[in-house]
Amino acid sequence: MRIVSGEFGGRRLVNPPRRGVRPTAERVRAAFFDALGARVEEGAFLDLCAGTGAMALEALSRGAPQVTLVEKDRSAYRTILDNVAKLGLEHDARIRVAHRDLGRWLGEEREGPGRSLRFHTVYLDPPYDERRLGQWLEQLSHASFLMEGAWIAVECSGRQVVERPGLIEFRRRVYGDTVISMLTLERG
Repeated sequence: MRIVSGEFGGRRLVNPPRRGVRPTAERVRAAFFDALGARVEEGAFLDLCAGTGAMALEALSRGAPQVTLVEKDRSAYRTILDNVAKLGLEHDARIRVAHRDLGRWLGEEREGPGRSLRFHTVYLDPPYDERRLGQWLEQLSHASFLMEGAWIAVECSGRQVVERPGLIEFRRRVYGDTVISMLTLERG
């Protein structure tokens, strides 16, 4: 596993220590960021269910001014910290890593330091068949920390039906069994 492009392009990352963590494939990451283009530089990037941290670190490598990663699993959280250290970024103010349950983190709307940060792009990659995905998307549709016109990308299994209240899908890409749905806030 490596960073595909940008400042850290080609640099290797630490693989997840156990089964159950499913890093986004390099070709899917490359396609996602190619579609995102220069937009990645326009605002903060939020990586939810961050796993190894590869998506947020790719965003930072490609010019995102700030990245925040949220991960509940202890071993995945440690992998994120290892990957941040491997890139020499452990004291970089552009990176925030939270070891939290996503539903609680979203419900609290990031109380505390950095709560004024507003996100331009969100990447949500929960375990396939996660039952709380619809709930999390609903929380995101009401989140005050999203910028006007924010994009929310959801990576899920092609077999999964995704409820997305308050959000509109404007692009969908299929990579084998992986589907990336690009969503934005519904305006009433």
